Amino acid sequence: MNRVIRWSALIVAIPIAAQVHAQATLTLGPKLAVVCETVKPGMGPAHDTHEDRWSRTVEAMKGFQPGLAVQSMTGPGVSCWMTALANYAAWGKLNDAYSSDAAYVKAIPSLVGPEAQYLSASTASFLSFRPDISSSADLPNMLTNRFIIFEAWRIRVGQEALFDAGAKAYFSAARRAGIAVSVQLYQTLVGAAGTTFWVFAGHPTMADYDSDLMNDSRIFGAMNAEEKKAWEEMLARALVSMDAHLWSINSSQSVL
Repeated sequence: MNRVIRWSALIVAIPIAAQVHAQATLTLGPKLAVVCETVKPGMGPAHDTHEDRWSRTVEAMKGFQPGLAVQSMTGPGVSCWMTALANYAAWGKLNDAYSSDAAYVKAIPSLVGPEAQYLSASTASFLSFRPDISSSADLPNMLTNRFIIFEAWRIRVGQEALFDAGAKAYFSAARRAGIAVSVQLYQTLVGAAGTTFWVFAGHPTMADYDSDLMNDSRIFGAMNAEEKKAWEEMLARALVSMDAHLWSINSSQSVL
């Protein structure tokens, strides 16, 4: 699989400043290609070494696309890679660039071949940013963060409007309470059910999530009757399940 759609991952946070090729900014983008790999128990260090080599191979390409790697700190050991793209056309163009780069094509067998010994599963998805139900239409610079909580909200088919209303109610109450939140919502286009929404919230330190917990109670307390109804209807009638995990950004496996 081409590296373009391979970006989330494992264990300990590494400061972005340690990345030799680090650029100043990196946003998630209007579209997001995401590949996640579930790592077999005990294979984490070997898999990390392998992925570091893969990232350096990509960086040797002319005109490579920057991508962010993150590693799971909760739940199964999972490595993901996220590549920001403008649209499907940009995704196809980048895949063509990988396929036509002689050095990269030559290296592919030695990169793909060992994967089976490290992995028990892998998934690939293509997501679309939903500014209308995010905290803002602006995408933040992810390189200011070391940690990301992202959640997968699975919504019943036909009940997407209830989810949209619940999200808007939350952010409306946050603004009324004077609480600044930075949360980005993406909707799956391909790779999973179209009613799967990804919710991203990044922070420089883990202590920031303590503040988030306290702010949540203030936000829900600030909801008016209409907002409370929208939120409760979303939970009762639209939500199938929600998985939340904490991730650390891995600069050595990012391509910057």
